[in-house]
Formats: sequence, structure tokens, C-alpha cells
Amino acid sequence: MPGADARVDAAADAPPGAGMWEVAPIPPTTTADLWGVFAFGPGDEWVAGTTGAIQHFDGSTWTTITSPATNTLFVFWGAASNDLWLVGRSCVGMRWNGSAWTPTTVSGCSGNQDLFSVDGSSATDVWITGTMGNIGQYTGTWTNRSTGNVDYWDVHVTSASDVVAVGTQGTIEHWNGSVWQPETSGVAVTLASIASPAPGEYWAVGGIGTILHGTAGTWTQVTSPTTSFLYAVLARSTSDVWAVGSGGVIVHYDGASWTQQPSPTTNTLRNLTAVPAGGLLAVGDAATLLVHP
Repeated sequence: MPGADARVDAAADAPPGAGMWEVAPIPPTTTADLWGVFAFGPGDEWVAGTTGAIQHFDGSTWTTITSPATNTLFVFWGAASNDLWLVGRSCVGMRWNGSAWTPTTVSGCSGNQDLFSVDGSSATDVWITGTMGNIGQYTGTWTNRSTGNVDYWDVHVTSASDVVAVGTQGTIEHWNGSVWQPETSGVAVTLASIASPAPGEYWAVGGIGTILHGTAGTWTQVTSPTTSFLYAVLARSTSDVWAVGSGGVIVHYDGASWTQQPSPTTNTLRNLTAVPAGGLLAVGDAATLLVHP
């Protein structure tokens, strides 16, 4: 992304929602559909996707990183630049130690099951979710926290006693440190992503442009500006929340309402992340990478 991060840095203090999304190239050339994106800063950015593709940006150059996987890779989460997790299809779980990716066996996952999401509150509190109710917690060793038989598309971790997982059939489960407590979403569509702008407050998005707002375990469906499938949501504050989805759709919440934003692509966008001391990144099909100040 030569030059792209300079634009991000220059606009780091811009008002929420200000600026435009722009396409940024990812050399070396790749045609992978990108699902995963994570950044520790403008000089430490990661993307991953189909065929086990993993690439890293050091502030000036994109480098292809050797991957022990050939399956689609979905989501990153990291406690530090030398401690990064990545999950994907067929129970793929990997951990980066600063120099190489090492496969890890995730408790509860077997066969052709998929791992869709990873999140954590520290290096010793990492949660991974996936198909067929799979949920694992890593505290130095793995504990199987699986529940139900739905596919959990995303998990958000505030602490070891405050974890929320969302998935198919409008499922929302809240871990209180000892048991899972189901919460009523009021919808039956797949919930693909969840984010929290403040303690006790959540946003969840999913099928048919569904957007839910949750506080204290109560969820309300809010008016959405799109019917496109929303794959990912990111909350930078209570008045700066973004979601992306199919057909390149981008929507934004400014504290009062959700509006659709101009998008420079029609490729489906699968994920997005904030860049510390920078702006935003979004990734999608056909090696799409977007930057926002």
C-alpha cells in the first residue's frame, strides 16, 4: 500500500466519518479473496484470505508470508506484534510468534468444521468460535466452551467473564464467567459480526442489512440503509461505527442514524479494522483493500 498509509496518518484526527474510502494496491500481486485484516499500527498491517494467503505490510512494502494453511483464512486477533492468532476453514488455527506461523489445535474443533472468528482480552484469554457450536477458550491451555449447534460467526471479548458470540438463526450468547446466557435478538437471520463502542453497549450486523443495537442484554433492531449482507462491524466510539458487506456496501453510524457511504468498489467487503495512530482498512473479494482516513 505505498502512499496509502501516508493518507491515513495525515487524517488521523479527522472528525468521525470524514474523508473518503480509497482503493489501495497490495503488491505482490494476489487474486485471493481477503477475509482477514488486522493492524498494530501503520507499519504493521496484516491481510489474509483464500488458499491460505497471508501478507504483511511494514510501512513501505507488502510481503507474502509463508502459510502452513491452504484453506481460506478468516480472522486475525493479536495481543502484541509477536503474538497474533489467525483462524480458518477445516479447524485451521495458527499463531504468529514474530517470525513464523505455527499451527495450533483448537479444543472442540474436528474434521471439516470451520473456525470463523478469534478475539481476546489478553495473551492468556483468547476465544475462538466456529461451526456446529464450536467455542474454545485459550488461557495457556484450551478449554472447550462449545454450546448449541449453530454456527458462531463472531465473538467479542471484553474479559474472561464478559464474552458475546453471535451466529446463525439470530443467535446471541453471553458468557458471564461460568455459563452461557442466551439473549433474544428478535431476528432469525445470520448475525455475522459484533462490536462494542463502550462497556455494556454492542452493535451486531448480518443478513439482509440487519443492524442490532444492544445494551444490558436487550437488543433492538434499528433502521438500516441497506439490504445487503453485512459481514463486519467496527465501533471506534459511540458516534463512529462502520459496517461493510456484499456489493462493496459501506454504512456508517454517526451517533444519530445509519447512512450508506460512497464506496470505490462493487466487490464484496468481508472485514475491516482500525489502524492505531492511523485510519481504517477494509478488505474483500479479488484482493480488494480499501483505506479511510
